[in-house]
Amino acid sequence: MGTQGTATDIVILSAVRTPFGTFGGTLRDISAVDLTVIAAKAADEFALRSQQNTRDAWANGLIRDEIVPVPVMDRKTKQLVDFARDEHARPDSTIESVSKLRPVFKADGVVTAGNASGLNDGAGALVVQKELGIPLGKFNLHGGAIAIGHPLGASGARIAAHLTHALRTLSKKYALGSACIGGGQGIAVILESMG
Repeated sequence: MGTQGTATDIVILSAVRTPFGTFGGTLRDISAVDLTVIAAKAADEFALRSQQNTRDAWANGLIRDEIVPVPVMDRKTKQLVDFARDEHARPDSTIESVSKLRPVFKADGVVTAGNASGLNDGAGALVVQKELGIPLGKFNLHGGAIAIGHPLGASGARIAAHLTHALRTLSKKYALGSACIGGGQGIAVILESMG
């Protein structure tokens, strides 16, 4: 980032400096450990499932139509190549690789780089699933934020696009999407297929 900064630099800098982007993660880690008593093992298993579902969804072509390839310069070959697959997913993750990562917000916390999306606590859907008794197979069918990530300032667009494609691909009537919002807030949307 130079002294002038681009629009992208300003958006990223604003997100990094916002109290919700920094302190919000700490609040979520405290609540995940102290209020809901979610074990690190459960968070890591949920994260691994997200990575595996995303790997399988890519392998079966279920995410391909959600991505618009962008031409980028390959640093090694100096040729334009289509960037058509997000690098955030870790398809080779194992429970060992996820569980060995250290907590990021406090020494005895559960939130690690392996079980969270950026500063988002990946255990949120697990809390809902356990509290309401919803089968785990109903969540993140093609992986979720832990593996796919959320573009800064466009999480809702990514979720809505994915749900729209999933409704068509799976021939379902309804899809539910949700996301945390810094500082312990949240939002949800239900889409209904009219076709």
